[in-house]
Amino acid sequence: MQIRYHRDDSDLKAIKKLQSLNTMEALSSEDRISEGFVTCIYDTRMLKTMCGAWKHVLAWDAQVLSGYALCMLGSTIESYPILQTMVEQFKVQSWRNRLIIDCDFVVVGQVCVAKGYRKQGVLQAMYAQLQEQFKETFELLITEIDSKNIPSLGAHSRYGFEEIIRYKEQNGRTWVIVGFEL
Repeated sequence: MQIRYHRDDSDLKAIKKLQSLNTMEALSSEDRISEGFVTCIYDTRMLKTMCGAWKHVLAWDAQVLSGYALCMLGSTIESYPILQTMVEQFKVQSWRNRLIIDCDFVVVGQVCVAKGYRKQGVLQAMYAQLQEQFKETFELLITEIDSKNIPSLGAHSRYGFEEIIRYKEQNGRTWVIVGFEL
């Protein structure tokens, strides 16, 4: 298994392919409950720009993308309409006695591990690489998880993410914002 940063458009295409296999729409209800799912669909342009000069982290097993961890700079999140409810929470919720929006943070835009690679340390290896990339510049990794995505909530908790807030959108969907101190 090779953990590395994304390099080019072919890496972004591989991310999109793995992402498409793990959406709520692509999975059975049983798989969503037992394996988890991804909620956002990012296009190639967004994948290129969301990380700024930084890099997404990929896990490769030979020619197979076995996982990815997307990063999004806190300074860019307000430009993505899909994230506005999360941004609004950042403006009113605190972490370590400061509003989240005032912290130096990186949003983990999404993590996904391919089905045959789950529970083998891939997620932990990708998060360790993200930590290494950001620890000198940022103080917080933060992400939001659909409250129905129990496998993802459990994996993040095991890695050391702490729940900051649960909130409900107007459409009734509940999200859990979790953070990890760098």
